[in-house]
Amino acid sequence: MITIYKSHSMKDAAAYVMGVLDNVDKSNLDVTHTVIVPDRASMEAERALLQKLGGSFNVRVRTFRRLANEVLPKLAYLSKQAGIMALTGIIQDNKDKLSCFVRGAETPGFVSDMYDVISMMKYCRIPPQALLEGELPEGVKGKAHDVGVLYKAYCDFSQCRYVDSADKLELFCEAVKTSEQIKNGYFYLYDFDNFSAQELGIVEQLALHSKGVTVACCAGEGERNAHLYLNDIYEGVLDVCRKNGITPQINASDGGYDNALARQIGENLFRYGKAAPVECGDVVETYRGSTRVQEVYSLACRIQDYVRQGGRFRDVYVVTSDVDKYYNAVSTVFGQFDIPYFCDRQYVLAAHPYARFITDYFTLCKNNGRQREVLRFVKNPLFCGNFSSETPSVDEDVYYFENFCLKYNVSFNYDSFQGFEGDAYCARAESFRKKFHSLYEGFKPPKRGTVGGFADCVRRLAELTSLREKAEQLARQQQALGLLYESKVTSQAAEKLDGVLAQTEVLADREVTLEEFLRIFSAALSSVKISVLPVTNDSVVFANMAKARKHDIKFLALLGANNGAMPIVKSDCKLLSDRNIQQLCDAGIRVEPKIFVENKRERFSLFQLLLEPQKLYVSYAESDGASSLLPSQFVKELQKLFVKNGEQLRDSDSTCEKVYTPQQALSKLITGRRRLADNQPVNTPCLDVLQKHFGKEAEKYAYRGDVTVRIKRGREFYLYDSRLSVSRITEFYKCPYEYFWKYGLHVKPREVAEINAADAGNILHDVLDKFVKRTSASLSDSQARQVAEQCFEETMSDKRYRGAFADVRMQGLRRQLHSESVRMCSVVRKQMASSLFVNKETEMSFGGEGAYPAVEVDYGDGKIYLNGKVDRLDEWRGRFVVIDYKSGKEASQYDEQQLYQGWQLQLPVYVKAVEQAFPGTEPVGFYYFHMHDTFAEKEESYCYNGRTLDDLTVINALDTDLSRQPNLLGLSFTKGGEINKNQKRKLLSAEQLQNQKQYALLMVKQAGRLMAEGFSDVTPCTRKCDVCDYADVCDAKDVLNVTPREDVSSVTAETIDEAVSNE
Repeated sequence: MITIYKSHSMKDAAAYVMGVLDNVDKSNLDVTHTVIVPDRASMEAERALLQKLGGSFNVRVRTFRRLANEVLPKLAYLSKQAGIMALTGIIQDNKDKLSCFVRGAETPGFVSDMYDVISMMKYCRIPPQALLEGELPEGVKGKAHDVGVLYKAYCDFSQCRYVDSADKLELFCEAVKTSEQIKNGYFYLYDFDNFSAQELGIVEQLALHSKGVTVACCAGEGERNAHLYLNDIYEGVLDVCRKNGITPQINASDGGYDNALARQIGENLFRYGKAAPVECGDVVETYRGSTRVQEVYSLACRIQDYVRQGGRFRDVYVVTSDVDKYYNAVSTVFGQFDIPYFCDRQYVLAAHPYARFITDYFTLCKNNGRQREVLRFVKNPLFCGNFSSETPSVDEDVYYFENFCLKYNVSFNYDSFQGFEGDAYCARAESFRKKFHSLYEGFKPPKRGTVGGFADCVRRLAELTSLREKAEQLARQQQALGLLYESKVTSQAAEKLDGVLAQTEVLADREVTLEEFLRIFSAALSSVKISVLPVTNDSVVFANMAKARKHDIKFLALLGANNGAMPIVKSDCKLLSDRNIQQLCDAGIRVEPKIFVENKRERFSLFQLLLEPQKLYVSYAESDGASSLLPSQFVKELQKLFVKNGEQLRDSDSTCEKVYTPQQALSKLITGRRRLADNQPVNTPCLDVLQKHFGKEAEKYAYRGDVTVRIKRGREFYLYDSRLSVSRITEFYKCPYEYFWKYGLHVKPREVAEINAADAGNILHDVLDKFVKRTSASLSDSQARQVAEQCFEETMSDKRYRGAFADVRMQGLRRQLHSESVRMCSVVRKQMASSLFVNKETEMSFGGEGAYPAVEVDYGDGKIYLNGKVDRLDEWRGRFVVIDYKSGKEASQYDEQQLYQGWQLQLPVYVKAVEQAFPGTEPVGFYYFHMHDTFAEKEESYCYNGRTLDDLTVINALDTDLSRQPNLLGLSFTKGGEINKNQKRKLLSAEQLQNQKQYALLMVKQAGRLMAEGFSDVTPCTRKCDVCDYADVCDAKDVLNVTPREDVSSVTAETIDEAVSNE
């Protein structure tokens, strides 16, 4: 007997079944009443049954699979992960038989996709022979052949040995005929949006052999419902009745709805035609947020309002298309609002540290200890974690180990770190190396073996490292921190992985390489999901649209109602496209579902969800942080169905200004103060009240550009060693706060064995220094090239560069640097040949360990001893010029404005250092030499940039061929032989040259005073923040209208003269 209840909504269908069950004889234990629902609805069905009946011994909830387990004898079950492992091997064995998926068979995800296709064929009751022997259209013939080959091989593998999920349902369909349990029972099915061919076959057998079957389903009649309701369950059950001569009892819903909201949506949403809008009051609200965080913040305010008006947190049901996209925002915002919540999401076992410990270790062994895989493994919390404490922590030596490996490109060989004892990281890196090396040398899986053997290796590794015990302790540590979800996931990981290992017996004797085992094992781990039950009863539940099935919703909130996300629009990108499926159907092979049908079901699921609540809140974001987003079409349709206070329902975009918790109040105050600093409007009426109560606490989070920052005992902090380089003084002037981090706290970026722009400049610098020492004007072009190449090879042999260039990917850059070095040296030789000035010193060190005395500067409360290196000192007849090599284009441009602000002090100070070192000599010029590393075939940038004594004798001595363009000094002349007026700024009188030296020393003196005061203001110069390594720990860019330090414009040599004379 079959009873069909035809309804307009799943909620009404569920209520009908519960009403029927409420009237059954609960005292007759000889007859069972079994409710069958989909997997995602089983918990909700049990809860609803308990609430309706208060408990019963002869009424129960099952899914098709759980019922099959009870009826069928115990079978060797092939789980999905075991099936995927088996299929991985089958694909490798049959690759030569494939014609369409030859390349695709090696891509990630192919095994899982093929498993889904084979399962779909089984659920549709299509044998592999139909795909291999049938006359099929050319457009699908190749794909069908490959699917058929793998499908048949999979069936041959499992036949008489194992049964998978689809096989179990097929066996259950046969077992129904003889089962006493089935004969003495009634069955009630609801909450299904469709039946597969197998499930419909089971319904047929239940109708024939049980006491009765009731199917409660959704069905729509008429043209208005044709494109919304699929009616496939209703029509499928009618077909079963006609086929078996059964006259069904059809009961139809009266079409009623619980409330006006449900009626308006149920009768008009997703329908053609214009409906008259109805008043919704506060029952329906749509919200537009600029970001997902703002979406969640607005929802949190509504939830708190709802609870304060007498509701419960558990009454709120939040549905989104992707919980993971909103998880971070929810955890942050709901934490501020003290809202208990539960995110119904599944954790993929392959991503958990427990599984990654195994796969990452096997991967690094497969790759013989390559650096990338080693560093990924050693940072796993189950390897580097500290398990003796109650809270999670790590062995900090792992960071020293990582820094050392990256700095010197340590890879493949981890026997010893000897030879680097002077390195700051070496000692602690060596300590951690021993820990890793003992495991690496003590246990390695073989390169080839059986799957069963590799599974035993996994178990031995877990035992050797006490992996299970560490995971248990990690779970306790996570729980102590309040990370309840993470703790529950971790506590299940070991058992789940053991289950995967147990399933490897399906391939236990198969010979595989380590790489093949990793592919099989990783695919199986990726198919395992870890689920967690809510930890509190009174909490807001977040669920994905795919799992949303609940019939007592009071407050429904839809997050992320964006186009393509709600309802979900799936892409036609499966192994078998909609066109392929249609071609198979035309050939008599009935395959389902198509993507078109799946998308229609997604829309219908959303429609049914909207019929459930008493209060509806829908929101969407305008941006996901990377691109703009559009609202879903159903949001616009919803707004047309309702009016609020007589006006059409519109998106609300205003932020709730109520205060619910102290943490939220503090956050609101900080945000308001920041908006004030940004000259933006603040719509918080209670800001003054918040300031009164939380102002002091908010101070620590606020950026105050007008407050001078001082470090106590600045002299000891900054000037503990009075020896400073000139470049450090210039860095102080560019941003004192950066100087505080870099030279006060000694926090510096990690050194990595790779070549960046600065490293390329250093290489060119070293090559040029070596070349100038060895070259002479008498060398031929070929000899000069040979010397340049020798200098380059010597530079590249330095240990700083050996590690970086050991990577084959850096060989192209090495060739470019070689070419640039040779070209640069060639140009310099020509310049030296056309100059009367000859090189006197290179790398002339002064101060510190240098050969010449430091430049002393008395700043009033002590002295600064400046040290540095003059890259090149050239001399002619007691006159000298200093040359400093620069690789950056901006850094090699000298002008008085940068000198005035303290950003370019090196050249004038170098002049002072040479005067001290060689008394009686006269400075006649100082220059930057731009070693461009753009690798372009050009020589025009190889010229001096600085200032020269305004003396034609000196100018002609510096470059005896000024007619050449470009010449050494970058000067241009008029037709009359005069220097162009706009080039005059490059020339200084002897007094001006001395004034620029004197001004640089005055700036050093001022820097000494500021450092002694502990001056550490966040006052970056223009564009400094764009390239700062410390921007993430600085507030300078947090305020939108922050004004960078004012640049002084129109600074000339005369400005410097005036500043010196006024001192």
